[in-house]
Amino acid sequence: MKRFALVAIAVTGLAACDTNSMPPLEPQIEAPAFSAAVLGVQHFQTSFQATAMCGEPIGNIRFFGTIVGIDHTTVDGNGEVHRTRQFRVKGMEGLNLKDGTEYRVIGGAEMLTWNSQIGQVPGNAAKSIHAGTLVFDPVSGGSKVVAHHAIRYVENASGDVVLNFSAWTCQS
Repeated sequence: MKRFALVAIAVTGLAACDTNSMPPLEPQIEAPAFSAAVLGVQHFQTSFQATAMCGEPIGNIRFFGTIVGIDHTTVDGNGEVHRTRQFRVKGMEGLNLKDGTEYRVIGGAEMLTWNSQIGQVPGNAAKSIHAGTLVFDPVSGGSKVVAHHAIRYVENASGDVVLNFSAWTCQS
């Protein structure tokens, strides 16, 4: 769980994500705890909100609504947990924090992969890679905004985050 807390802090600071109903996780959705009971495939639907850090000249866009997805979790022969999460948007809206433009999110998909150890296997770094794209369509007309993002982190064998990278590229 230390790993999830560190990722949540990093993602919150770099991607300005938050949620009303669920504790932080990359980028802000709850995951089941790692155990034999959650291995395999799980479908989920949850509330979600975050901010696309588009910066100038577009402005940052807060988006919120529902995501639906699938978690696939396995444990290898060394006891290392591997999880892939795929999700897509469902009924999301957005608001440009710079100019107040309201958006419908008409497309969006995310993919996360991470591995972690039960009891942190010495010498095996935990890693997370998150990438996705969102398409924002202005409700009152105008240019669509396409926002791509990538978030990566790596931990050392002690569980300390030693690499943390987040980037957004937005085009209209």
